[in-house]
Amino acid sequence: MLTCNLLNAEAAKEILRRGVSISGEEKILSFLRFMARGSPNGRLPHLRELSIYPDHYGLSLFTASLLAHLLRCMAHLGRLTTLNIGGIERLLASHPALVPTLAHFSIKHLTVGQVGILGQRLLAAMRSQLTTVRVDFLSNDIRFSNRNDEVCPDANPMWLLLHSQHSLHELWISASTSAPNGPRYPNMASLSLITSDTPRISHYIHAFPNLKTLYTDIEKDWEEDSNPQRLLNQREQELYGTWTRLESYDGDTCTLYYLGLKCPINSIKVLDTENQCDPSMLKALLVDARPRDLWLRIQSTDLVFDDVFIEALTQESSQHLRKFYLSILLLRCDMREEVDLDDVLDAVVTDILAALPLLIIFKIRILCDHLAIGLDADVDIDPMRPLEEQLARWDIRAFANRAFKASSSGNLRKVVISVTGHRTRRVYKTAFLRADVVETTDSSDDGGEDSDDE
Repeated sequence: MLTCNLLNAEAAKEILRRGVSISGEEKILSFLRFMARGSPNGRLPHLRELSIYPDHYGLSLFTASLLAHLLRCMAHLGRLTTLNIGGIERLLASHPALVPTLAHFSIKHLTVGQVGILGQRLLAAMRSQLTTVRVDFLSNDIRFSNRNDEVCPDANPMWLLLHSQHSLHELWISASTSAPNGPRYPNMASLSLITSDTPRISHYIHAFPNLKTLYTDIEKDWEEDSNPQRLLNQREQELYGTWTRLESYDGDTCTLYYLGLKCPINSIKVLDTENQCDPSMLKALLVDARPRDLWLRIQSTDLVFDDVFIEALTQESSQHLRKFYLSILLLRCDMREEVDLDDVLDAVVTDILAALPLLIIFKIRILCDHLAIGLDADVDIDPMRPLEEQLARWDIRAFANRAFKASSSGNLRKVVISVTGHRTRRVYKTAFLRADVVETTDSSDDGGEDSDDE
């Protein structure tokens, strides 16, 4: 019996050390009973990460009161480092003690979803010096504005997180909430903006003067009248200053263009999916960014023959490129007979690679996934189209050698070629170092777009 009790205690500790995620009232109540079985000092110290997801109606008063009691014990103990709460408005509305109880936590990492008025109160009241924060606002409950006379500090993350002014390192927010002349976060390094509006980038430059990485996901239908927003962003940077340099930007071409950033960006990843890359926008944004590394995903093969696209990648500001990763998403329009793979590859090598004297690494990925839509996987039933046949016969070693020879300076050291989604070609990725194949992996090892990162 003594051995069983010992094993039970150790098993409970191991479960808690791995972090706990509970969703729905039934599981939350079960967890509370589980914690109540052991002594508070026996189990609580081992819980470092807690995730809570209430039902759509929140929690009953009974369960919420038990949860508030447990959270008070945890806050007093001070061992929890990570707290994730989804549907935080529903949870906080379940019991009046939850806001002040959670406010007394001393944690480092916080994620809160569907934040409304109660969630704002909690964020403003927290005493934790947070390092990473993820806040998903309830768009129906909060109205954000960039107009100076309408900005409410209570609805502004820069003000809500003031208690973490000197500790915050990473921030993810689901709205372009901002205001000029707010507090500054000197140690903020990574910012992710998920919004449906074009951010006033000068507000973020002021708030996060030492930012290193910027990620954006702007769910917006860009129109021609969006140009005034780019001009405004650029004008404000001229007046108030901009970042000295960003280490990386990850988003899409349109967003980066309309942000109008006027600082150098070491690494740019623009993986356009919803909209085709606009060559004129790409050309303009590269002038200011002057990147060393460029990830670019385009749709269809037509763009590699576009004069403005070629000029964007070979202009003076692109001469600093050390790494260039090009993904071509083939579409059904590429199935037409006049599309020739050799012509596409010739344009890439002759018009682009040959004009980049400092290039060290070049990676090209051909994405065939969309070509197979509506086609049978068995080519005997549904024969391959001309472009599919060309890709099946593609001599990737010969292409790599052509790329090396096109490097007039001889700096190009590595070429990586990959084909995904082809109905018959099994080789997923092959890497060449000047002459020899150094790596070959099967398609089953596909790690996604980021698997090509150095």
